[in-house]
Amino acid sequence: GRSDGEPLYFNSIETFSQDVLRDYARIHADGSPYAGVQSRFLLGKSLGGLITAWVASSHPSLWTGLIGLSGAYQLSAAQRPRIVLATLLRTAAAFAPKLAC
Repeated sequence: GRSDGEPLYFNSIETFSQDVLRDYARIHADGSPYAGVQSRFLLGKSLGGLITAWVASSHPSLWTGLIGLSGAYQLSAAQRPRIVLATLLRTAAAFAPKLAC
């Protein structure tokens, strides 16, 4: 697209999805210091946002949430927060951008 990075083409998102799932299994395996972590988020930027959204929607039981930065995807109307909630969140972020949730 219009980003500053190198152009990339791939013909199967499953290749990247399997990479994410292998890393998940390795990071959260028995004996790992992260094995007992309960909150598990995916973070992706740009094309990585598309890949992480795909993985999160394909395996929702693995993740607590998704953080998409400049994601190369568009949310459907059913997934977008209501206008009142979106306005409230934007206002809260303006006044307390580092407020812990």
